[in-house]
Amino acid sequence: MLPFLGAIARNVDLDCMKYFLGLGLIIKVGMSIVGQFTGYSMPMSFFVLQNNVFYVLLGYFLEKAVSTEKCRQLSGWKLSAGLAMSVITAAVMVIADRKLSGEYHESVLNLMIPLMACAVYLGFRRFFVMHTNIRGAGIIACLGSCAFGVYLLEHIGQKLFLKLYLQLADRTFGIFACSVYICCILLFSFVCTWLIRKSKIVRKFI
Repeated sequence: MLPFLGAIARNVDLDCMKYFLGLGLIIKVGMSIVGQFTGYSMPMSFFVLQNNVFYVLLGYFLEKAVSTEKCRQLSGWKLSAGLAMSVITAAVMVIADRKLSGEYHESVLNLMIPLMACAVYLGFRRFFVMHTNIRGAGIIACLGSCAFGVYLLEHIGQKLFLKLYLQLADRTFGIFACSVYICCILLFSFVCTWLIRKSKIVRKFI
């Protein structure tokens, strides 16, 4: 998939990427909110708006559209405020959905993730632009280079360590069991991705 996405990213100009980003935010946030609370959903299935495609291209767009100089000029407070407002909005929607349906739905909690992703990405990029000499930069770069692989392998890790989670949940308390479960999934996905990236054949394509 990565070679295909790389070809898309390299050959699409920024104007088209702006259109893509706007379309993605309208559908993934706006239309999803309308559908969640009205019960009306438009049957739209766009390949480029699937999560494992959308967020890769979103990162490429934010990297190319926001130059290093523009990144320096970004307000850390505004990015933080935007992220906080997205989190608060998501929490309010979860509460509202709970009152309407009587249940909690993870899909509601995820509605604001595209906006949160933009704020987090730009916030981290601004930080590293402003602070060039950072201890442990190599480790951070290694972790970042495996992030997409971790995302793809996460579901495999969830199934592998589900039994461990259930056993811990019975014998300990929820937050501890959940924390161990998440750490095991991340470690497993990271190690697998790191080993795959070491392959000379794979490195040709990524």
